Amino acid sequence: MNLLTEKLTIAEKIRLNNGLSALVLAGLRFLVKPFYARDLYYLYEKPLDLSAIEAKIAKNQSGINIPDLNFKVVTSNQEAEQLEKEGFVFRSYPTDFNLNHTRYTLLLDYGMIAFCTFVGKEFAAISWIIPSKKTQGKMKAPPLKVNYNSEVFVMGIWCHPKYRGMGLHSYTSNHRDLYLARLGTRRLRGATVYKKTIQAMVESMGSRKCGQANYTKILFWRIWKETLSDRNLDSQLA
Repeated sequence: MNLLTEKLTIAEKIRLNNGLSALVLAGLRFLVKPFYARDLYYLYEKPLDLSAIEAKIAKNQSGINIPDLNFKVVTSNQEAEQLEKEGFVFRSYPTDFNLNHTRYTLLLDYGMIAFCTFVGKEFAAISWIIPSKKTQGKMKAPPLKVNYNSEVFVMGIWCHPKYRGMGLHSYTSNHRDLYLARLGTRRLRGATVYKKTIQAMVESMGSRKCGQANYTKILFWRIWKETLSDRNLDSQLA
């Protein structure tokens, strides 16, 4: 899928989901984006406690009525290639974040880690994390303040439409959290552009809103201003 086809696909999804006026507004934003953009982000955090996560997984496993679930952690394209040889394919799947079929390969090259759930060998859900400041810079992700000694940056959550509402988001996030907690990660951080459906999904998986940030881009200048709700989160893990 080339760039033009990808943009047309995105435009059609906006028109179908939100109407013609939303498409026109998105078009105007696209035209001015190289010169100016201003977005409001909600900031989220989720503390990780190993024993609590293990108990949660034990409780939730019995509540998911989907057989043959397979959870995979992918830290490189070499690992993804090995999984593909075994029939677990996700890098070429056209999710909302991977419409050109190459984005996921690029994210792994940048150093991001993918947490994938398969039903049998069918790709069903994914969650990504940024594990380092270097990767955050390569990604050109929002400059969220993250203490990478004990925190990671979560982003890119997706679930196959046929499995939505069946608990796969929780299943994937719980097993992701277990993996990270066992490595010594103490907190997840996240920043999402304001959208009700996204906020509801993030909060349903145990994260809490802890502040907001205004992100302004003017030509080559970037201004990121965080406002925390009730405490300085970074000082907690210094």
